Amino acid sequence: MDVDLDTARAAFEDSTDFTVGLEEEFSILDAVDPSSRAISAEDGGLAEIIERAIAADPDAAEQVRQGNMRAVGPLVGFVMKETKGRADGGEITRLIRERVGSGS
Repeated sequence: MDVDLDTARAAFEDSTDFTVGLEEEFSILDAVDPSSRAISAEDGGLAEIIERAIAADPDAAEQVRQGNMRAVGPLVGFVMKETKGRADGGEITRLIRERVGSGS
């Protein structure tokens, strides 16, 4: 039986999602490389990284505090670099705004 690459890829992707117990869904790829899993606020480490981002660029944090949301970019970039892109940008922005007390 010959299977083309697209069919094989689709079959593999369909077979990699599992539910563990009733609490957590993950991909078999997570089991192979747990560092590929997304980082969220519940992990605790994200808040620490956000604190480091603010400490590394207090001017950007102050601009966000004053309502300049364009200044959030370098802070989000810092967090994304530290998490190797595994954190959600929207969640990072929300957490930064909460932390610095954004005026907008």
